[in-house]
Amino acid sequence: MGELDDVRRGDPAARERWVAAWWPRVYRMALALCGREADAEDLAQETLMAGLGSLHRFRGEASEGTWLYAILLRKHLSAHRRPPPPPRPAPLPREPEVEEALALLSSLKPALRITAALFYVEDLSVEEIAAALGVARATVRWRLFRVRRILQGSAGTVRWEAL
Repeated sequence: MGELDDVRRGDPAARERWVAAWWPRVYRMALALCGREADAEDLAQETLMAGLGSLHRFRGEASEGTWLYAILLRKHLSAHRRPPPPPRPAPLPREPEVEEALALLSSLKPALRITAALFYVEDLSVEEIAAALGVARATVRWRLFRVRRILQGSAGTVRWEAL
């Protein structure tokens, strides 16, 4: 139990040795339960992390293996008790012009992007944008000018009203 005491005291090298020693056995059991390698890796990792987190409660009444396998089984069963996440709705189809406009908008620098989005998408006035961003109206007008120039150079077909 010397190695275990070193892990409990926070010795990083002892912790790595402990995880390396238990990983193959915990992973094999997780693989037997899950059947898929990716799920088994996740379950084994969760088990060893939980074991490290609760090592101070391990009294040695059972073997370390029995204790870790009990953690593994509880983690596995609890994962199967959770309801699956609801399916995400498919995104609504967009007009090609909207897709192009969004792609161009995402390519702008953040200050220009937020200004353009507030003006063209949210339909805010220059004054409202200036107040929202805490900048001068002239700054907003300059950013919108820059956005128009950039977009004219990228694609002349973008219709902002499509957004």
